[in-house]
Amino acid sequence: MAAVTFTVDVKDRPVRVSSEEVAERAAANADVIIPFASVDPARGADGVRTAKRLIDSYHVRGFKFHPSSQGFLPNDRTAYPLRTAAVELPTRVAPGRNSG
Repeated sequence: MAAVTFTVDVKDRPVRVSSEEVAERAAANADVIIPFASVDPARGADGVRTAKRLIDSYHVRGFKFHPSSQGFLPNDRTAYPLRTAAVELPTRVAPGRNSG
């Protein structure tokens, strides 16, 4: 059995746990933890570079997007460059509501 772990990156909010930290912790338990990364599409070209670095250097195995927290619609064209950077990996888009 294995589990996916991730954080949700939201531009202009303090980072609780970074995607890099998630990946590092998962690497220590690679037999049971699968690291996903999160990059807010609002980060634009900088976010695309971050996503590529997370794939190449941290070996994340998927991406998590949370439109209601990150402030975009799932079909928002501004998110396309970032989603294209992650196209080879599984991607989870959670359109649900926040509880807070």
